[in-house]
Amino acid sequence: MLKKLFAGGLFAGLVAGLVATVLQVTSMVPIILEAELYETGAKVHYAGADIGAEDPGAEVEGDIVTNRNILTFGINLVTYVGFGLLMVVGFALAERAGYRIDWRTGLLWGAAGFAAFVVAPAGGLPPELPGAAAADLFARQTWWIGTVIATAVGIALIAFGGKPMHVAGAVVLIMLPQVIGAPQPEEYAGVVPPEMAGHFAARSVAVNAATWIVLGAVAGLVWSRTPQNA
Repeated sequence: MLKKLFAGGLFAGLVAGLVATVLQVTSMVPIILEAELYETGAKVHYAGADIGAEDPGAEVEGDIVTNRNILTFGINLVTYVGFGLLMVVGFALAERAGYRIDWRTGLLWGAAGFAAFVVAPAGGLPPELPGAAAADLFARQTWWIGTVIATAVGIALIAFGGKPMHVAGAVVLIMLPQVIGAPQPEEYAGVVPPEMAGHFAARSVAVNAATWIVLGAVAGLVWSRTPQNA
């Protein structure tokens, strides 16, 4: 069983980390690099118009970009291997309770993970670009963790509870963090154009959606094809 747990979690995390890195490098990193030009003052945004001249000296060197991409892959690998291991532990508990796990159910688990770790927290703390105004870090981290836990428990109650009281409790848990609200800055004073910030947030959510679906499907597939006594 231990080998089955590690096989599913590690392989699914590796594939998901690679997918996340490719999508981030191609669709999100260019926006981040441009946002850093606004953050450093190389570009300036006023009243919807970019009136600043781009400083050639502010261009990011190729080696720095390469190193950043390698670091991004390393972080993604560690992150999604951790999520993959957490997911297959859930598989083991679900299978012990009589539920069948395959790539189809893995898709559902991936969607649930996406909802708990991305969608729910983004309701109060959307993905941010460099230079964005933000509330106290500890307060944001506390709200984020509480939101993830409440949402995950709520989804589990809906999926495995089966009774009206479970569904009612799940609705309360999922709604509670949103009703409380995430910590917000006292005032908004970001230097990045709001259109760019919105574009980045949308791409971030889309990339996370694809990555979580891949993570769940691969983890479910490996789990279903690994012998029980492995």
